[in-house]
Amino acid sequence: MSKQPKTSSQQRRIIFEWVTFFVSATLLVILLKIKQDLAALFPSSTLSAVETAEVVIAGLLGIYAARQLTHAVFRHAKSPELILWREPTRWFMYVIVALFVASALGINLSGFLLGGAIVGVVAATAAQTTLSNLLSGLVLLLSRPIRANETIYIRSWMFGGQEYEGTVVKIGTFFTTLKRDSRLMLVPNNAIAASVIVLQHGPLQAEFELELAPGTDPQTLIEFLKRELELDGKAQIIITPLKYSANDSLLTCKVQVRSKLSVDKLKLTQALIKANESLSDKSSSIQPNVN
Repeated sequence: MSKQPKTSSQQRRIIFEWVTFFVSATLLVILLKIKQDLAALFPSSTLSAVETAEVVIAGLLGIYAARQLTHAVFRHAKSPELILWREPTRWFMYVIVALFVASALGINLSGFLLGGAIVGVVAATAAQTTLSNLLSGLVLLLSRPIRANETIYIRSWMFGGQEYEGTVVKIGTFFTTLKRDSRLMLVPNNAIAASVIVLQHGPLQAEFELELAPGTDPQTLIEFLKRELELDGKAQIIITPLKYSANDSLLTCKVQVRSKLSVDKLKLTQALIKANESLSDKSSSIQPNVN
């Protein structure tokens, strides 16, 4: 289904949000730059009231700028996990704006910042893994190197060199859910972000080993299995050599069947039996180990 074009009202709304953000942010910067010159225009008796008004106006401009920026950035967010970040991001920007305005107006924040830094270090150390998964999940949702219903192949030092493969079901806040066969795997987001990711054409539906005699044409076997299994044009059958036996001159290979459509195990077994009979003059045996 093709994406519907944005309506003129939506486009105007997007432009309005970005323009108002830049205008309010610019006014905030100008106000902070000329605050002393502005205060000098009023009598000294009203200095306290002028400074209070500057703080209020600067705060309102900062809050409005943060609000418009958050709206503009998250306007196209459709994922529930990504939408979940909208409010925390907005409040984080409010805190940054408050600290920036307070510092620019000469308010001493050293004690507050020191206490906050100590608490932040302790909290970050205690929740290091949780925060790592949280931030990695945000990176995956924003950069989108993987998407739902894609089949991926990952390998990371976090797995001790172990390799994992599956179809992406969901990218959550802390975990990414992969599905292989009927099993669901929850992989930490930081492991996904630190992995080498290979995008496959189709999920692994079956895997088995076979022994090929000298002179056997792998392409003939691939075409035979595709025809018997009624696979579509995008499906893949990959044959990888494993070991060669010099005694009986047999080559042991691993065969993978990759397809977006499921492969019936009984039908696969029957196809292997037919292949063994059809290629009996070329292949001495086929020993399936179907997963």
